[in-house]
Amino acid sequence: MRNKLFCLLLTAAFLSGCMESPAAGPDASPTPSPDAPAETGETASASAEPSAEFTLSLSEEAYSWDAMQPVGIWGNMLMRSEPGYYTVCKDGLWGLITADGQVLLDCVNERPIDICDKGDWICEALQTYTTEEHPDAIALQQATGRPLCSAHGVLYGWYYYDVDAKEARRYSVLDGSSFNETVGAADWSAFGDWLPVYPARMKDEYDLGPAEGGWLYVNAAGEQIQPRNAAGEEPDAAGWFFEESLAPVSFDGQWAYTDRRGNLVTEAVYEPVWHNGGEGNPPEYAASLQNGYAAVCREGQWGLLDSAGIEVIPCEYPGVAWEGTVLWVKTEDGWHRAEVPNT
Repeated sequence: MRNKLFCLLLTAAFLSGCMESPAAGPDASPTPSPDAPAETGETASASAEPSAEFTLSLSEEAYSWDAMQPVGIWGNMLMRSEPGYYTVCKDGLWGLITADGQVLLDCVNERPIDICDKGDWICEALQTYTTEEHPDAIALQQATGRPLCSAHGVLYGWYYYDVDAKEARRYSVLDGSSFNETVGAADWSAFGDWLPVYPARMKDEYDLGPAEGGWLYVNAAGEQIQPRNAAGEEPDAAGWFFEESLAPVSFDGQWAYTDRRGNLVTEAVYEPVWHNGGEGNPPEYAASLQNGYAAVCREGQWGLLDSAGIEVIPCEYPGVAWEGTVLWVKTEDGWHRAEVPNT
């Protein structure tokens, strides 16, 4: 897209290597809140079966996109998604649609279309036309009320648990400069009352050191929960709760979902489906729940998980996409709008 942004992506990819988790240090043990026992080791079955009366209602119209996914918002690791839009792929190129299927931009971009940390569209195919006449660029901006992103650095942020200060902090990087600050009210408002963090400390004034234990969740009061699997292992990655009842946590690269008491309600059987931005980056995370549901993938087949950890759509479809408002399901003849099943 832009040379500066490409350099930042390389920096982000390098720094993300700091998020691997060796054995926990002595200061990293979580202190669970009284109503949130963290170390129960309780684990549900892989996924509860959907109702025997399960039916999937699909629209008659099918779309021939090869893939579709929610639009990501850059600026945090891991990224958030923007409700109301999907980026869709055809023959290796990506376009943009509204959640209900209105085409806003044909498939012309070499990577998924995302939103920068300033709220503007990232679309390299049109980026040079931000101030010039171009029908597609003008139509996209008029249809969405969002401008195309101009060249600027992206403020990347990581949340971690400071082993020395014993508090959640945000470490950010912009144009080679780093910032280290206490998590504030805006962070809790944007990401919910439990933040996924990993224990670490600043290596020096500018660089965040490696993880010193498994991932855990921390709230503004300093309370902690740390899910564990049946073997007592700590997560090697974790995703957002936002305001939902479940969040994704990873064990050896396979994802489970935990409740707000630290109990796993599914086994770690799900594959990563969500990305961290950047051209060619493979999926790294399971999807967070949005409005009570998350698209999940198991053994290469897709389904829809609800807030109880039940596959209301079993993992037996070529694709499922959910950005919080409109559900899409892929069958043999293409992508269809679908009704969220009542179970």
